[in-house]
Amino acid sequence: MSIQILDPYLASQIAAGEVIERPSSVLKELLENSLDAGAKNLEITINKGGNSLIQIRDNGCGIAKDDLALAIHRHATSKISKFEDLEHVLTLGFRGEALASISSVSRLTLTSRTAEQSTAWRIAANGREPSSELAPTAHPIGTTIEVHDLFFNTPARRKFLRNEATEFRHLAEVVHRLTLSRFDVAFTVKHNDRLYLKLDAAETPTAKIARIATVCDPAFAEQALDVNSERSGLKLTGWIGQPTFARSKTDLQYFYINGRIVRDKLLLHALRLAYQDVLARDKQPAFVLYLELNPELVDVNVHPTKHEVRFRDSRLIHDFLVHSLKQTLAATNPSQGKSTGSVFTSQLEVDNLTPINLQEETKLAYKNQENTTSNLNFAEKRTDYFNIPITEEFEPKITAPTQQPFFKKEPARPNYQDSFTENEIKISQEGNNLHETFHEIDEICKQNCFINQYTISENSENKTEEPVLPLGFALAQLHGTYILAQNATGLIIVDAHAAHERVTYEKLKQAYAANELKSQPLLMPLTIPVTRQEIACVEEYQTELEKLGLELACLGENTVAVRKMPALLHDADLENFIHEVLADLATYEESVNTQNYVDKILATFACHHSIRAHRKMTIPEMNELLRQLEKTARGNQCNHGRPTWLQMTLSEIEKKFMR
Repeated sequence: MSIQILDPYLASQIAAGEVIERPSSVLKELLENSLDAGAKNLEITINKGGNSLIQIRDNGCGIAKDDLALAIHRHATSKISKFEDLEHVLTLGFRGEALASISSVSRLTLTSRTAEQSTAWRIAANGREPSSELAPTAHPIGTTIEVHDLFFNTPARRKFLRNEATEFRHLAEVVHRLTLSRFDVAFTVKHNDRLYLKLDAAETPTAKIARIATVCDPAFAEQALDVNSERSGLKLTGWIGQPTFARSKTDLQYFYINGRIVRDKLLLHALRLAYQDVLARDKQPAFVLYLELNPELVDVNVHPTKHEVRFRDSRLIHDFLVHSLKQTLAATNPSQGKSTGSVFTSQLEVDNLTPINLQEETKLAYKNQENTTSNLNFAEKRTDYFNIPITEEFEPKITAPTQQPFFKKEPARPNYQDSFTENEIKISQEGNNLHETFHEIDEICKQNCFINQYTISENSENKTEEPVLPLGFALAQLHGTYILAQNATGLIIVDAHAAHERVTYEKLKQAYAANELKSQPLLMPLTIPVTRQEIACVEEYQTELEKLGLELACLGENTVAVRKMPALLHDADLENFIHEVLADLATYEESVNTQNYVDKILATFACHHSIRAHRKMTIPEMNELLRQLEKTARGNQCNHGRPTWLQMTLSEIEKKFMR
């Protein structure tokens, strides 16, 4: 067959396949056009999951009579006129393809009127080129688009559609995404003549939260954390769910860039990284976030549906997101006054409660603390946790070269000391700083993180100002595991092990970060087979690798030699670790694998140095743990993502007793 130019009608249908996948694609394109036209009220009517009818009625600026016929032609748009305009585009649509693609696979009717016109005009297209005949009609200022019988002329496409309920779920999700991007617009949705959704414009913060609760989940709106960060021309706002609200699916993740919803792997990686210390591995964070930046810094014209974008400086965006979200999550501690969970509800109910007079309890607690040492040390009670000496078992074995591998991954053992015995790292005589690293960590744990923050002077009883203690004062210990405390609003239940683990873990991270990643030279470099792409990464990212404590040298086209590694990672599976680091560098221009390995080791130390279940605690010890937890970043969860404390308000307790 010789080369020939396709029929325009066939070309339009092929092009429609890139943009119009199902009824929800039609709805998305039409709603975006209405929002670009300045509409503040959108009425959406759907029949039979969008297969029979999709109708959009808006009160936007409308389309002039002379432009009505052009609007349905391919590549006809009022939003750009030259190539340079693509670098400044802020509208949701700009290609001029949507109406032409929709009209080629459906029966479309377009009715519109501008403020300058006294009469509205209508044009129709039935799967072919639009009719040039315009018909006058009655219509308020704005536009109405009706799409009937989608894919009526492409049976092959139509048979791939799912059932009505499934298609409507996709349609509803499109509406939900846009309602969260434009709080200033009112939405009304009807399906099969039944009202599905009605949202008034939300201008105030309270109204916005109400819309979030309606569209997303009331529980999410109730416990969500506000995000508001700005730096280097970037602005991030919105809401993120607390780690304990994490979900098993990604159904509550909305990210907008300059008002456009996107799903980008760089953004998702930044979010996962921000949550890594507080989120269980099999859970997904919930968020509604808005990133505003100069349109010149992002290319939105890289995907047919515009769901993917490309950043001019992806590293800047990534680091900004991680820093902003980590900062927000770090503030989630008991001092914020919001619990990670409740026995009956997910948020403290502090309204209309009569605060308990804690004056006597405060004096009594302080009096008890005065009779104890200010630096509590659980090691005196249980030497397993803090007084384990650093013995020869902690010393790296300096041995002669053998045929055995440099790194051997051993199975987990119940005693954390044992996990460092008989390791087979071959290091130089300078390797004594590995011993120092472990010694420093053990010393931090021996110090016990529990330093009395409230030193009461002899005249403390004369002071009228009482400290703000969100976790209150300890009353008792339940089954040697949970601390029962009383605060101004009711009862606090604290998981002692989880709380102590978070406090210790944060202290260890701070101490280790202060010393940065210490590199340990290897006596004999370890050679690892790699691909040519990985060789290129090693050559390009030498500076980044050095910051991670790694020294790699290229040996030919398919081999690298590891000469230095972070001292704390002596027990890692080095070959897999190197491959993971290089893969991260190639994708994100940075790697968090080194820090992840370090965090895992520190988390193990924190876990083994934390008080265990059935360990009896005194009242002063319990109070010291409560005070430290109040001041610890991310104190609402342990590093496994589990809550450290729960709240039972007086009103909740009274309801249970029918008072």
